[in-house]
Amino acid sequence: PVELEQWGICAQVDIEVTEDLRLSGGVRVEDVSFEIGSGTRVFEVVTNPDGSQISRQGGSGENDGIAWNVGVTYDATDWLNVYANFAQGFEIPSLTSLGFRVPPDQPLTASAAVEPQVVDNYVIGLRGALGVCDYSLA
Repeated sequence: PVELEQWGICAQVDIEVTEDLRLSGGVRVEDVSFEIGSGTRVFEVVTNPDGSQISRQGGSGENDGIAWNVGVTYDATDWLNVYANFAQGFEIPSLTSLGFRVPPDQPLTASAAVEPQVVDNYVIGLRGALGVCDYSLA
């Protein structure tokens, strides 16, 4: 059994610096807590030297992190915008698949498999409209 609780709070701002230049940015603080119950593997039986089955140790943990984003958009012409963005994502891996990745004699919460992952995303592109046609190149 797995119990997961996740919450976050964020703030975002969008500023028009000039008629042609816009800046945006934000920050998100996120907290993830989890509890994993003890149990035995279903598809792969692991035994002690005496033949008894090794049961999976459970446990609990909590991770928190800060993810942020920043962007800029420049209106080069009436039909062309140039933009760039950087954003981060924060999450923990799937807890239900840990039973396959962590040996049963190790506590799940002591494994690096439950460490949070921060993903960085960069985008640079062009977008706009010509008549009834919208376009985007990133």
